[in-house]
Amino acid sequence: MSSMLSAGPALARCLTSHTIQTRRCISRNVQGCILAIRREDQSVWERRAPLGPSHVRQLVKDGVNVIVQPSNRRAYPMQAYQSAGAKIQEDISEASVVIGVKQVPIDQLVPNRTYCFFSHTIKAQEANMPLLDAILEKISILG
Repeated sequence: MSSMLSAGPALARCLTSHTIQTRRCISRNVQGCILAIRREDQSVWERRAPLGPSHVRQLVKDGVNVIVQPSNRRAYPMQAYQSAGAKIQEDISEASVVIGVKQVPIDQLVPNRTYCFFSHTIKAQEANMPLLDAILEKISILG
């Protein structure tokens, strides 16, 4: 599958840079980190994934533990993620970093996690402000 199916190829390139020096740095900084790819639940039509199996394979090679929440709608089959070294499971609560394409429902935000997803909160759209408020309340952004 092409990287066009991934919503975050820039993130993947950042995390899985192919230069030796950067890969050494990444390996030191993320080795043992647990990253989760969450199932998209905002729309039944959403098939995109924040990372593809090739990106997961590189992360696993660099020492990152990757959990993929099962989804029968995702553009990539679950078996491809599993073959890339990801663990397929419903519970992603052990992950310190959670990535997705669309925003996480407010009731599923877990405190003290790093989230990476697209949202329209920066536009100050009234419907999206509760999510921004919840993130500011539950998540330590500035440390």
